[in-house]
Amino acid sequence: MRRGQERQIILEDLAEIINCSEDSNLRSNVLRYLSKLDRLCPSPNCEHVVNEESFVCLAYGTQQQIMYIEDQVTKTREIDSNPFVIPMFCSVFCQLDEGKETCKSCRDRDFGYRVKLNGLYCHGCGFFLDYDQRRVGYSKEWTTITRNTTKLGISCKQCGTQVVSAKFGDYWFCNAECMRKWCISLDPAGH
Repeated sequence: MRRGQERQIILEDLAEIINCSEDSNLRSNVLRYLSKLDRLCPSPNCEHVVNEESFVCLAYGTQQQIMYIEDQVTKTREIDSNPFVIPMFCSVFCQLDEGKETCKSCRDRDFGYRVKLNGLYCHGCGFFLDYDQRRVGYSKEWTTITRNTTKLGISCKQCGTQVVSAKFGDYWFCNAECMRKWCISLDPAGH
């Protein structure tokens, strides 16, 4: 089975669980299904961990690709939404000298532009599941990509190499190690 087909089946399964579960059983039904996948994230080839300690960033707008079931058929649509973030993203972006002034302002307000996500989020591929909104899909912003992506003509933010394959928010890196070094250099807490 190809990765795209596997991802589609997993999303369809999760959309069906969301559609059929009562509110009181939704979280446990989702976690039971995910535990049977034998991986850290439901997306094929994603090596990151699905996280329950994520936030919704109210300061930015983005697009989300949502999977849902209508008339017993799984469908996809894109909606305007707010991006999901993990604390490390906020900590790093509020330290940047260029841009991200909104993140600095959010930090000055004790990160008041974000609210806790009642759900799951993978900062590696953008997979999310929102229990409150009963949505599953992919967020298109603030993810960290370290596989299957190579960009030419863009320089690594850390070392300047011209071929990059890792992304952190809007910034590209030649590898995950350079990305880690750059994040640590900006995050005084060392998250």
